[in-house]
Amino acid sequence: MTHSRTCRDQRSESGFTLLELMVAMALSAVLIGMIVAVSTGAQQIYDATSARVEVLQKARYVLNDVRDHLKGALVTSDLEFFTDTTGGNLARNGHWEEGEEIKDTSGPNLVGGRPQIYDEGAHIIERQYTSSRFGGESTHANFSIYFKAPTVVKGQQRVANIEYYLADPVKFAAGETGKLGSVVDDNTNLALVKVVRYIDTDPENLHSQELKVKEARYELCPNVTDFKVEYFYDNTGDKRPGRFITPAEEARGEGGLKSEQRLVQVDGGYLKEFLYGGFKQNTTRGTAKPGQRQARTGLNRPPHFEVGDDRLYFSELKFGDTLYIWTDGGAAARFPSGDYTVKRREIDRIYFQEAIDDSGWDNSDQGGLRFKAGYLPSTFRVTVRVLDDQGGEPRSISIVVQTYNKKS
Repeated sequence: MTHSRTCRDQRSESGFTLLELMVAMALSAVLIGMIVAVSTGAQQIYDATSARVEVLQKARYVLNDVRDHLKGALVTSDLEFFTDTTGGNLARNGHWEEGEEIKDTSGPNLVGGRPQIYDEGAHIIERQYTSSRFGGESTHANFSIYFKAPTVVKGQQRVANIEYYLADPVKFAAGETGKLGSVVDDNTNLALVKVVRYIDTDPENLHSQELKVKEARYELCPNVTDFKVEYFYDNTGDKRPGRFITPAEEARGEGGLKSEQRLVQVDGGYLKEFLYGGFKQNTTRGTAKPGQRQARTGLNRPPHFEVGDDRLYFSELKFGDTLYIWTDGGAAARFPSGDYTVKRREIDRIYFQEAIDDSGWDNSDQGGLRFKAGYLPSTFRVTVRVLDDQGGEPRSISIVVQTYNKKS
């Protein structure tokens, strides 16, 4: 009895055999490997998800900034800053004419949009650039948009000119525009930037004899590869439904689209200016027709304005919009130059709310009249393409913006 219990005690105290230990270690290694693999996979999924979220957050931040300003854009035919003097061929008229633009030593008034040119209307310039950064040469959207809107600068709300575009961030930080050319080096990380230009009304400048134009510059988002701005276009003269287009598509008349304006190429891209006529455009002029009695109805047709251009339907002008009409001499010198409010539009013929005195016209047309009217499309569509901090995970995101100040 005692001998049997002693043998059992000896066997129980002998521990695990070498084989048992090796099997246990092997199982432990397999288990640890499985845990490491699961943890690594989970970390990779987390990192990839975080990168996607980061990219989308950056894109949304950019689009929210563009949306907040673009939806409040102002209809104007005098985009940049000027002093309404009598130095030109017209008296004080409330509009810019050549020579009235504000210039100072810093010069930011004429470096936005198209440098050294006074831009009368809000506009988009569609450019492209090529880069082989993503494997093989590819073409990217390099748009810019320039408009007037309320914004906050130095804690104060101001009406300012706002410009968004893609830039080389190193050059932009150095005070240059940093705007891109047609080819971008593969090592260049681009950024979407915003430049705000405004009249300086700080207290120390209130008693100055000269108005000053200042700049506020912001880098909104790094690693942006594409910036694209489309606008909703619906020309009543082409009998086609409206749609979102780019300046190049309008210039080429894609899909049978009929443009009301002669879009030109500037700075390596197509320009779409939201303006009918203008001081700098001398090709299209209008005619004021005197009032006439209609024999069939016996009613008097009031004086009206029309243009002899089969492209121009004034599709974007609606009731309540204004058209500035003026004469630069000649046979139409008797026309009362001024701002006129649209009452009714018939193809290229416009009737105004204001009465036009045609008593001195001798029942003759007043031809060769110049005109201008700023407008805004009803809706924009803005698209950005953003990378993460490692230059990967490209994501495109779009937003549709309806302008508040588009009259309907």
